[in-house]
Amino acid sequence: MVRDKLVTGASYLELAPGSSQYQTSPWRGFKLFAWTVTREHVEKALKVMHEQEPNLQMSLDPGDYYLAKFHLNAETKYQTAPAELGWSMRNLRMVLKYPESNH
Repeated sequence: MVRDKLVTGASYLELAPGSSQYQTSPWRGFKLFAWTVTREHVEKALKVMHEQEPNLQMSLDPGDYYLAKFHLNAETKYQTAPAELGWSMRNLRMVLKYPESNH
């Protein structure tokens, strides 16, 4: 699992125009969260993972991997009051684009 925050200048993803960013406080209603993960982002993530775990036997070629599962995580944060979680999502869309040579 590779983690990154939805912020401008993130390491392993790029925010799409009009996307909301990482949030630190609750809100009501819906916000758009949209991002792109490029081959270059995956290459960077694999390199960092390999640097952190040099004994791990892994390929550094993004072409050796595929998207098997997708998990969208709801989180709670509280400091002095009980946590409250209300979670809604609509219109999830995922688009996978492959290089011409992989068609």
